[in-house]
Amino acid sequence: MALFDASECGQRLGWLKTPARLLQAAAPLIFGTALSVWGLGALYVTAGIGALATRALQAIKRA
Repeated sequence: MALFDASECGQRLGWLKTPARLLQAAAPLIFGTALSVWGLGALYVTAGIGALATRALQAIKRA
């Protein structure tokens, strides 16, 4: 709120959060499609993405 008026703050936050909300809504569809195409391999891909995210957060914590 230091950069924007109180009336603009909500609108700015809404624009910033929109891509994350869209991907969260599409995640079940994307995972279902991955399961259809790759079968059990989709679980390995998901586990790998989770492991990479964990490592990235650990790297941020150390910095």
